[in-house]
Amino acid sequence: MLLCCLQQQLHQFTASSLSSPPLDEQSSHSDSEPPIKVAYAISLIECTDNHKSGQSSIAGLVDASLVLRHSIHQNSVRNPSSGSKYDYEMFAIIHRQAESCAPVLQKAGFTTVIRDPPLQTSEIRGNFLRKKIHTALCCGIDEFVKLYAFVLPGDNPVVVHLDIDYIIAKPMDAVIDSMMGNTSELTRSKVEREYTNDPWPIEDGSPVEAMITRDYHSAGAPGRKAGFQAGFWVLKPSQTHFHAVLDVVREGNYVEGFSRENGWGSLGYGGFVGAMAMQGLMAYYYDVIAPGTSVELNNCRYNSVAATVRKKGLCQRDGGKVCEDCMTTAIEDIYSIHYTACRKPWSCINRRTDDKTNTFHRKYSIPVNIVNYDHCMDALKVWHDVRRDLEVKLYALTKDDDIKKGRQGSYNLEFFLGHCAEDQSKGYLRIAGGNPETLERIPELYKNSLTLL
Repeated sequence: MLLCCLQQQLHQFTASSLSSPPLDEQSSHSDSEPPIKVAYAISLIECTDNHKSGQSSIAGLVDASLVLRHSIHQNSVRNPSSGSKYDYEMFAIIHRQAESCAPVLQKAGFTTVIRDPPLQTSEIRGNFLRKKIHTALCCGIDEFVKLYAFVLPGDNPVVVHLDIDYIIAKPMDAVIDSMMGNTSELTRSKVEREYTNDPWPIEDGSPVEAMITRDYHSAGAPGRKAGFQAGFWVLKPSQTHFHAVLDVVREGNYVEGFSRENGWGSLGYGGFVGAMAMQGLMAYYYDVIAPGTSVELNNCRYNSVAATVRKKGLCQRDGGKVCEDCMTTAIEDIYSIHYTACRKPWSCINRRTDDKTNTFHRKYSIPVNIVNYDHCMDALKVWHDVRRDLEVKLYALTKDDDIKKGRQGSYNLEFFLGHCAEDQSKGYLRIAGGNPETLERIPELYKNSLTLL
C-alpha cells in the first residue's frame, strides 16, 4: 500500500514539473541576468572528520571545508577560466550534536542549517530495522540528516550534496543542465553515465530528479545490488521526496540477511556498507519507490574513490568482464574525487600496505590491494594543488607569513606540496597555521569575484 501511494504521489509531482519548458543550450542565464546558483551542501554528524585524535580532527574539518569550497569556486562562473556558467552557494547541514562546529563553517562562508534527525528510531515500525539501525555505517539514524538536502532554505533549483573529504576537479555543467531540464542530445552526450547504452529514464521533457553513483566497490558479489554512494548526490529540492523517503524508513520494511531476498523491500538492498542507512535506502528508493527519476553517473569519473570495481575478474556492477578500471582512470577525466580508499589528504599518508617496513596499521596506509598507488598519489595531489591555490590568493590578500609556514613541510613534497612534515595526521601543517584572523578573511576572496580571478 505504501509503495502504491508513494508512486502515485511522485507521478503527480513529476507531472507538475512539466509546466516549465526545458532549457535549451543557452537559456541558463543571459548577460542581463545573474547566473543561476547551485546549492552545494555538506553534512556534519559529529564535530570531527572521523579521525578520533583531537586537534587533527578539527584541523581536518576546517581545512577540508575550506579546500572543498575553493574547489567549487574554481569550477564556477566566478572563475571565468573554468568555462562554467553556474554560480554557487555553500550550505552545511549540521546535526544538533555537532552544533559547536557551526561558527567555524559560518566564518568560512557556509550557511548553516542545524537540525535534529528528521525522525526517531521509535517511529520505525519494522522490528529488525528499529532494533538494528543504530549499527548502520556510518552513523545509524543520525545519517538521515543528509535528507535535509531536499529542503534547504532558499530557492536554488539544484543541490549537490557532498561529503567533506571531497574535491570538485572539473565543472559539471552538463549534469546541472540536465537537472534543469535540458534534454538536448548534445547536453546528454556530455553527461558520462555508468550504462551508456541505456535509454534516459525520462524522455518526456520533465527534469531528472537526481543524479547518483553506486558503491560497486563494496557490493557483496558481482552482479548483486550495489548501494547508493552517499558521498555524492545531485538532486532537485523536493518536499515530496523528503517526506516519501521518511515514510519508507518509518515503514521499516528491511529484512535481515545478505541474500537477494534480504534488505530493503526483501529485494537485495542489504548486506553492504551502510545498507540500513543512506547507502541502501536511497538505492532502493530510486530503483523501486521512485523509478525513472534518477540517472546513474559513471562512478570512475564522478565521485571517484579510485578503488577496484572487480572481484575474481568480474565487474562488481553487473558480473560482466568489461568495465572501466577506476584505479587507472586518467586524472584529467575525473570531475570529482572522494577521498576514501586513497585516504584523507590531510592525513599525509604515503606508506603502502604491502611495504614490509611499514609499521602503521592498514587503515593508516594506502591499501594497494584495492587501489593503484600511483593513481592515489596523483589524486591526493589534486587536493593539495587546490589548497596551494587558495594559499597563494590568501597571502596576496593578507600578507600573513603563517601561510608560508603552512607550506614548509618536506615530506613527500612532490605530492603533498609542503603541507606535510611526516606521515600520518600528526605531520599535517594547517592552512595559515590555523590562525583564526587569517582564516576568517577567506570569504573576502569570493566577494564580487566574477571579476576577481
